[in-house]
Amino acid sequence: MDDVLEQRTARLRAEGLLIPGHGPLLRLADGAPKSAANLLGKLWTTGRVARLCPGVYIGLERWAAMAPWDRYTAACAAYALTHPAARFTGVTAAHLHGLPLAETPREIWLRSRVPGHRAKRAMTASPFSDAARGRHRQKLWALPVVRWTWNGVEAPVKEKPRRWRGRLALAAIGWNAWPAAPLAPATVEAQLKDGTPLGAVTVDPLPTLQLLLGSTLPFREAVVALDGLHRRLPGPSQTWAENHAHRLRSRAAMQRFTRAWSFSDARAESAGESLARALIHELGFVAPQLQRRFFAQDGREVARTDFWWEDVRVAGEFDGIGKYDVDLHADPRDRRNSINREKQRDVELRRVCRDVTHWTWADLKDPRRLEAELLRVGVPRRPA
Repeated sequence: MDDVLEQRTARLRAEGLLIPGHGPLLRLADGAPKSAANLLGKLWTTGRVARLCPGVYIGLERWAAMAPWDRYTAACAAYALTHPAARFTGVTAAHLHGLPLAETPREIWLRSRVPGHRAKRAMTASPFSDAARGRHRQKLWALPVVRWTWNGVEAPVKEKPRRWRGRLALAAIGWNAWPAAPLAPATVEAQLKDGTPLGAVTVDPLPTLQLLLGSTLPFREAVVALDGLHRRLPGPSQTWAENHAHRLRSRAAMQRFTRAWSFSDARAESAGESLARALIHELGFVAPQLQRRFFAQDGREVARTDFWWEDVRVAGEFDGIGKYDVDLHADPRDRRNSINREKQRDVELRRVCRDVTHWTWADLKDPRRLEAELLRVGVPRRPA
């Protein structure tokens, strides 16, 4: 924690000169005196804060310590503070909705209002001062680039004709033929992983995102997001898919969406599990059972594995950050106990399985490593 920064910003907050409700983001309230702006400028010059957007700052120590997904959320919230009319789309909207993604995006995607319009620009010309670069020898994590894109993918909602047209209009064209208007954008609270609110942002609604992600992302990336949507809203998401998929503008887009959505499964419990499941399919291996429970002879549950291949009696486990809560314990003894629990779990699991295989994010980033591991433990390929 930067004590100097805390003292300076505490004074600004006490005087009501900072906009509240945006967590660690610092933005002056309307009508703040020039002296307050000069103070923030001096904090930037001396390397106490980073500038995310013109007029929006964050403590440099806080920024450097953030996880990549929290830095991305903070960047989006900062942009929304200075551009309240911005509508986030694509993977950016998915991230702000809390849907899982294969990786943290490197760009902030905005929906353009003009058909065919595409553009990109930096969030700010100078995010870090020379003093900031001197204070932090490690990489200061470049800000994402802002991109505008236009696409016609929007989930529709039927609107009744205006009352003055009423029966005449319905009689002329029929209710089913009435043109469907796109769903209105949604408003969500941008939040850090620990629940800290950063302010409201405008995003594509989930039915639109379902179509957009399923029809435009590569299969493996689409599956990660759609698994999360399927898990969160199993009933509504299936209804949306059935009602909206035919409105995609090309046969190829419909095929991509149908393939990804039909493969999605609510039982996948994390982005890593979803990505592994998609890669296993792309690599041509037999599909595993998900979330298989195992019990000892005394009836005690031994484990619930991410993946299970019944024919070869092999269990598969994705080991992501925090899988066994190792990273959540600061005490070395707790870390050792957590690792010992993992090892004991594997020992008991091997008593009821032929083999157990583990993989990590590094293996998923290089699918050849995952393929080699599955072949090593004897997971079969699908019949040609």
